[in-house]
Amino acid sequence: MIHGEVSYTEKCAELDNLLRRHYVHKETKQRSLERKLEEERQRSALLQALVEDLRAQLECLLRDRKQQLSLEEWRRSTTLELDRKLSLVDEKVTELKGSIFAQKENEAALLSIQENINKARQSFSAEVETTRSQLTDDINRAKNAERIRRDEHQKMLEDTEKERQRMLRLLSVENQMLNLILLESAARAAVADAERDDSVRLYQYHNQRLHRWCTDMARNNNALQAQSKECILREKKAHIQLNEEKNRLLDCTRILLEKREEFSAEVESILYDVQALLTSDGRRLPTRDFSSLQAAKEALCRFVSTLPEPSR
Repeated sequence: MIHGEVSYTEKCAELDNLLRRHYVHKETKQRSLERKLEEERQRSALLQALVEDLRAQLECLLRDRKQQLSLEEWRRSTTLELDRKLSLVDEKVTELKGSIFAQKENEAALLSIQENINKARQSFSAEVETTRSQLTDDINRAKNAERIRRDEHQKMLEDTEKERQRMLRLLSVENQMLNLILLESAARAAVADAERDDSVRLYQYHNQRLHRWCTDMARNNNALQAQSKECILREKKAHIQLNEEKNRLLDCTRILLEKREEFSAEVESILYDVQALLTSDGRRLPTRDFSSLQAAKEALCRFVSTLPEPSR
């Protein structure tokens, strides 16, 4: 939009500069012709003054010759002088006629140039108006296209933000599963320490802590299930709008399923490792301790099984 306005302003300025240079050139040419015409007029006036001067000189010569020469000599010399002067006068008159004719031609050319200037000015003004209207239409079309593109971009950003929020919620579930795995590792280390140190109190403390964590995770799982249901409803409503991003969502879903299977397999492996670690020395824990661990295992399995299926 700004680029269109700048180009329109630059084009208008360029057209104005061209028109101004055209007018200056025509006016300069017109002034040059007028100056030449004035020079021709001055030359005509000088020639006229020269003719008058020659006539005065001839009269003076005639008077002088009448006093000095006889009539025949005066006639002969006067005839020769007059012929010579008349030839000069004829040459000057011919030159003056040529200059007058050139002056008339220059005046006619000046009038023709003035008419051409007026015609060019009118056609140039019409072309400037046509170009200006075309540029205005192009700028309006560019503005409309830019507004439509901006609306589409805003809609795409809103859809992307909704998808990002949904992925953040799924990632929070994933982080909680990772925390659970870390807690299980800590519990396994605590059980190993308890078995090594023969400290039932430390084992019971960590066992109770694991139970509390499982209880909290179950509570959080219920909240996450409710949020997941809300996400599913919103996804159903926005299914038409998100149809263009179907491939990307399918890829994300496949990755989440693979990670869920990996986490489930890792949790099972950790549970088996814990059980094997507890019985690695050939003796089993007391029944109540093993029952507590078995209950924790069942609670963990229930938590994993109650995780919501990712939306397809």
